[in-house]
Order: sequence, then C-alpha cells, then structure tokens
Amino acid sequence: MAQVAQDEKPGSPLQVEGVACPDCGCRQSEVLRTVRRAMANLRMRKCRSCNRRFWTAERTA
Repeated sequence: MAQVAQDEKPGSPLQVEGVACPDCGCRQSEVLRTVRRAMANLRMRKCRSCNRRFWTAERTA
C-alpha cells in the first residue's frame, strides 16, 4: 500500500511513496490527476527524481 508523505500541504499535488517509476525506479511520485472509472481509478503520476509522467490503475471494489 502506498504511503502519503508526511509533509503534505493542502492544495499541493499528492506525494506518494510506493509506486516505482518505470524509468528510474524511484518510489517517490506526485499524483497530478485522478480519473475515476466504474472499475478502476486511473492516476497520472510524476516522478520526483526524473520528472517522467506515467499512469497507474487501481482497481476499486
């Protein structure tokens, strides 16, 4: 399970540890956008190390 960074401030992008960047493997990323679908949440993330943007999918129950 991903952990929210302790220094989170209201209004700033969500910073998450736990999802590895496909390029550099860094586990610190920001959630830039969330798209809710019937069976999954799609999240656009940005790696804090190499700045690559990538999508992840999380199944909803």
